[in-house]
Amino acid sequence: MRGWFTVLAGCAVLSELAEAMAPEGWKTQIRRITALAVMLALIAPFGKIWTERERILENAEELFSAPEDEAEGRETWIGTAEFLFAYAEEKGVNTSDMTAAFSEENGELAGIRLEVRGCPYALRAGMEEELTEAFGVPVTVENRERSGR
Repeated sequence: MRGWFTVLAGCAVLSELAEAMAPEGWKTQIRRITALAVMLALIAPFGKIWTERERILENAEELFSAPEDEAEGRETWIGTAEFLFAYAEEKGVNTSDMTAAFSEENGELAGIRLEVRGCPYALRAGMEEELTEAFGVPVTVENRERSGR
């Protein structure tokens, strides 16, 4: 976050210096270039968030329990994790601060527990109801408070 503010401040300083030294006809182009640089600086953190999410989904096999023997079972668990993250993101939940735990009985999904930081009760209750209906197993969505603050 600190680097992001530094880039924005640098854009502002360089823009003012360039405008001060530029002839009158170039100031409009300098403002356009500055606006483009600021827009790129504002958008850059979102690219990092997206690539981080992709990395997490690629390594979902390590993050979520899956049957050891069957490749098909693994694909099911990974698909379930991807669905949960996409669903939560659609509901406006910060998925970078969400964890999911699966319980199984005899190799079949028996329950899902989601922990989300800062999720309002009404949203959690709605998610529980919709996900329980979708998966046909009990789903619990819990609010995880920040620790140490």
